[in-house]
Amino acid sequence: MPANLRSSALHRSTRTLPLLLLAAALAAAGCSVGGASPASPAVPPAVSPTVSPAVPPADPGSASIDHPLGRGDLVIRVELVGGFISPLALVTRYPIVSIYGDGTAIAEGPVPMIYPGPALPNLQAANVGEAGLQRLLGLAAADGLLGPDASYNGMGVADAATTAFTVVANGVRHRITAYALSEAANDTGLDAATAAARVKLRAFATAVTDLRGTLGSSAVGGDTPYVYTGVALYIAPGAPASGDPTLVQTPIAWPLATSLATFGKPAVGSLGPTRCGVVTGSDLDTLRPLLARASQLTGWSSAGATYTITPRVLLPDETRCPGAA
Repeated sequence: MPANLRSSALHRSTRTLPLLLLAAALAAAGCSVGGASPASPAVPPAVSPTVSPAVPPADPGSASIDHPLGRGDLVIRVELVGGFISPLALVTRYPIVSIYGDGTAIAEGPVPMIYPGPALPNLQAANVGEAGLQRLLGLAAADGLLGPDASYNGMGVADAATTAFTVVANGVRHRITAYALSEAANDTGLDAATAAARVKLRAFATAVTDLRGTLGSSAVGGDTPYVYTGVALYIAPGAPASGDPTLVQTPIAWPLATSLATFGKPAVGSLGPTRCGVVTGSDLDTLRPLLARASQLTGWSSAGATYTITPRVLLPDETRCPGAA
């Protein structure tokens, strides 16, 4: 739920990390729990997130901060990169929050803690309006996110993720990173400047992951399901692995003309025999209802063989397989 990510107490399993950036559970972000029942409802018709009356900026007399204006133009993103999780989980997890030029904020909402969970995420969208976006950009400036790219890394923690902040403003794409931002919260052993910067980064993360708390509940539009127009499919040979035979599910027949053996391109890095391809347009119209009813343990049959498909819904600024060439 993008308006208040801290209310999302239940999260997806192997594909994602917890949405609460500052929660203590982030230290175990590679663990798998949760999911919803495999019978997910069909995706509703596309709707634009409702815009509620906007809050005034922090300083009404200050000049506005220039930013891209399109609904597919990224302005603010907080995400986790790296960490001790599987290679597939690394490329298929979602940003903690993404906010676009039209004020739309997208993040994962809560799902029931049931295994196996649905194949698709519960991505939710809400709109903060231009005034809300200006307020967040003002906070980004105050918290050091509109300066030169930099890294403010913690110490004494192994295998943690790095929190990455991207802000696009005044014609510049700024990127600030901080290793183990939550796990090394006391910043032991760091120089004063790095420790001070990390305090500000935590403050901004708190603000942007609690939009209603930051901007006021009346300033953030209602949550609506994010209606995606593209999905990346990571395809591996063989049925999904399950240690419990009672969870084995009947494979879904692959509906598109290109067989799964040749669909997309080989993935790079440590993903093994995995292939990845993007589905859009009329092919997505055909595939969408099947993905909506698939679970994480649903296999897909194609040309006499069974495959495992891990979908990664593409966000408005994404056009290809994340993490693939």
